[in-house]
Amino acid sequence: MTSDVEGRFSIPILMGAEDAFGSDQTSVFLCDARGDAIREKHHLRALLSRRVDGLIVVGARPDTRLSLGELPVPVVYAYAPSDDPADLSSVTDNVGGGRLAIDHLIRCGRRRIAAASGRVVFHLVRPDTDATVNGGRRGRDGPPPCPNGAARRGPARSRLSR
Repeated sequence: MTSDVEGRFSIPILMGAEDAFGSDQTSVFLCDARGDAIREKHHLRALLSRRVDGLIVVGARPDTRLSLGELPVPVVYAYAPSDDPADLSSVTDNVGGGRLAIDHLIRCGRRRIAAASGRVVFHLVRPDTDATVNGGRRGRDGPPPCPNGAARRGPARSRLSR
């Protein structure tokens, strides 16, 4: 079940689920809730009435979402974590990915590195951008973190067009 109407993440996850089941006689259903809680509840009831073996709930953004609560089948939240710490959520490690990218660029001899991220309205962009730029090499040999003010935030368009 997804709210990712563009299919940016839901389609690759669906394909991965199908591949994981292999050529077995297992079907994967895709339900698009379109960000509508009522539609999501309808899909959930329909899937449970069909006695599905489990659910993968894919978010459109990496923001925390409401848990579906106790269900008779296992549920995995992908990309958008559940607000219930008891639920299983598979999320991206943006800070770790940023550190890997910065380490690679530094190993390639680069020293002036820019980080372009998503819109700051998304929950994970603000802390990850700062942690990626300022913490890329923190605690390891190599260049120190960016000095105060070196990591700038704002519309990239205005800075890049100068």
